[in-house]
Amino acid sequence: MIENLDRVAIAGASGTFKGVFVHGVLTAFERRGFTAAAYGCASSSTLSCSAAAAKLSEAVGLDYWNGALDILNETEGNLSEVVLQSIRRYSSMFCKQLFLDDSPRLVISTSHVRTDEAAEQTQGRGARKLGKRLIINALRKDNTWVRENLESWIF
Repeated sequence: MIENLDRVAIAGASGTFKGVFVHGVLTAFERRGFTAAAYGCASSSTLSCSAAAAKLSEAVGLDYWNGALDILNETEGNLSEVVLQSIRRYSSMFCKQLFLDDSPRLVISTSHVRTDEAAEQTQGRGARKLGKRLIINALRKDNTWVRENLESWIF
């Protein structure tokens, strides 16, 4: 048994539907009264960790993931749209809880797109093609596009 829970932090894994697994584990923790002092997340684990930090994992439950699948089907796999619609749907519910004095710390890692041209490439019609190219570049250890167009932000 962990004796000092105020020193425990949880980092949620990311990568599309790894967030479903993270959400399930965090919901199981919530049901047993376990809350970490901090949650770290990025990408697909952001909503799951935000729900856990707000102590709303179970309340959000599978509704989020079913909604995410609906959005993906409607938008031909646009993950950005899943995130944007999720922010609209859940942010007010989470914010009420996340900014209480006794709330766990929530740390979100994200990338900031530096230029309008790069924003169009990442959000426009060519986003899927760019994503594939960036995967190939990563395998070749070429991060030129990323270095020139993105910067890390922590919230």
